[in-house]
Amino acid sequence: EDYFKSTGEMIYPNPATDELRITLKMDANTDVSLKIYDLNGQKVKNVMQSSHFAAGIHEIPCEVRNLRSGTYLLVVTSGGQTNTSKFIILR
Repeated sequence: EDYFKSTGEMIYPNPATDELRITLKMDANTDVSLKIYDLNGQKVKNVMQSSHFAAGIHEIPCEVRNLRSGTYLLVVTSGGQTNTSKFIILR
């Protein structure tokens, strides 16, 4: 819970195989973009492009079965701020 409060997002399961669940805690109404990058900085998936969310907790499913095993970065942009979280895909 402390992790969730400090970052405003939670990714599970981590490591993942076929699907991630991304939980976002929004303090205010805002637009949100979610993108996944590999460790070389290449964007590999555009999960969500500038969708509007009301304040509260939201869960977003994200299919990752097409990604290779490895470490990835989830980049969350909302309200002019960007947060990055690592997650792992294992096959």
